[in-house]
Amino acid sequence: VGAQSDDLFTQPTPSQTAGGCDSVAGTYSFVWNDDGTVTKTFPCLDFTTLADELQNAGLDWRFYAAPMGTPGFGFSTLDAISHIRYGPMWNNVVDHSRFNSDAQSGNLPAFAWLTATSGNDEHPPSGACPGENWTVNTLNAIMSGPAWNSTAVFIVWDDFGGFYDHVPPPMVDKFGLGPRVPLLIISPYAIAGKISHTQYDFSSILKFVETRFGLPPLTQRDANANDMMDNFDFSQTPIPPYILTPRTCPFMTPNFNVGRQLVGSANPATTMTFLNQSSKRLNISNIATTGDFSQTNNCPLTLNARKSCQVTLTFTPIQTGPRAGTLVFSDSDPSSPQVTNLTGAGTYVSLTTPSNFGIVVYGAKSSRAITLSNNGSLPLTISSITTRGPFNQTNECGSNVAANSSCNITVNLIPQSSGLLAGDLIVYASDGASPLTVGLAGTGQAIKLLPGRLTFVSQSLGTTSGPQSVQVSNPSTTDNLIMGAITATGDFGAANDCPQTLPPGASCNISVTFTPSQTGTRTGSVNVINSDFRSPETITLTGTGS
Repeated sequence: VGAQSDDLFTQPTPSQTAGGCDSVAGTYSFVWNDDGTVTKTFPCLDFTTLADELQNAGLDWRFYAAPMGTPGFGFSTLDAISHIRYGPMWNNVVDHSRFNSDAQSGNLPAFAWLTATSGNDEHPPSGACPGENWTVNTLNAIMSGPAWNSTAVFIVWDDFGGFYDHVPPPMVDKFGLGPRVPLLIISPYAIAGKISHTQYDFSSILKFVETRFGLPPLTQRDANANDMMDNFDFSQTPIPPYILTPRTCPFMTPNFNVGRQLVGSANPATTMTFLNQSSKRLNISNIATTGDFSQTNNCPLTLNARKSCQVTLTFTPIQTGPRAGTLVFSDSDPSSPQVTNLTGAGTYVSLTTPSNFGIVVYGAKSSRAITLSNNGSLPLTISSITTRGPFNQTNECGSNVAANSSCNITVNLIPQSSGLLAGDLIVYASDGASPLTVGLAGTGQAIKLLPGRLTFVSQSLGTTSGPQSVQVSNPSTTDNLIMGAITATGDFGAANDCPQTLPPGASCNISVTFTPSQTGTRTGSVNVINSDFRSPETITLTGTGS
């Protein structure tokens, strides 16, 4: 909406349905400031958006989205723009259910945003089929309406879904672009069948609107973006509407993997949802499994249209290696029986799951022990044990682990970047479920504070204590630490000799004093803004007024 994020680079914490000005008190996002420091802010921002430009130009617009308090409201982006959320333009943010009727009645504005509703947005665990049908129904409403011959539709996905992209994202600014996502352009003036090789980003849509209506760019990002005009031929005979037929979605996901499990023991129960996608009431006559799988369910004998019930699956492999089975629903729908293919892997090897590695300063090390157990009756041959991400490992397993015995693996996190870090421990062995993987997680910190807590002895009211010192150091061997404001709260004061840029291995000092305003225990903190991705760091302060 604005070709910028006001330097926000994380989702709001805690995560919730609302993610803007209607977030609960205490919600924050991290901000990567232009000076390189990181701060926190409530995710209610205020910058000029495309909505403002359209409004100022006298052009009508609407943002069709899920209403407040309903699933999907978090995608209502203009809720994060203060002057829109609390001003008259908020009347232009309307219920998404209006879009199709507006399209068919010729009541669409000059420009509209439309976000998918929850369950139709193709995010897991929702299937792709309902989202596809939502898109098809929307396109059909546009194509069957009176505005088709003057319409351009841009369909984009908000993230890349974890699929591999062999093209490194270009660094067009400090944030850079991300992995590529699909973009579909649908219009009577689109060049039919064209596959564009031009680089676009989300602000290219803003650039297209700005080019079409003669609006100024909002930021350098949309000013530099390609506007997608190369995908249109406005001199061609308009392409007529092409009405699509929504497809029948499966009642359950067609394939489901439950992971690996020890031979002869049951896995923690896994829940699947059965949704009656039809327009009629469904009579369920039988629910059954095959293979190494069993089930329980809360499904009624009669399930109304668009209603769902849950099936709880249990996997008890009888031997190692890949295992397959099915979940079969027999019911009154013509597509019956509905079959979900179930897969899992049986193993004789167990790996304990380590706790989070916690916050680890550059150059320091956090270790966790993982136990590898061979529960089989034959020796386990180990080909290799390796790690992925900022982790390494040592182990005492050797090349063989005897039957019904175990060995220890020590995994170390040695961060080279700040923020959340993730990786894996991977064991390649003769077991049928190999490779065996355990997820690893921790947090890197690019600043070191010693001590992290100060306590002041009894101090008379209105008088100032002697100073206590905290050393700030940059533990990196390669990167500068950018220092921002250092401030104290409560009855405490802070002075410092820290430069704006603290070189690798260098340190500076914060001097803290205590001037109690009341008797009894007084608390406060020193907040240190810096370039660590968890900034600001906090030094806890306690003192006693007397």
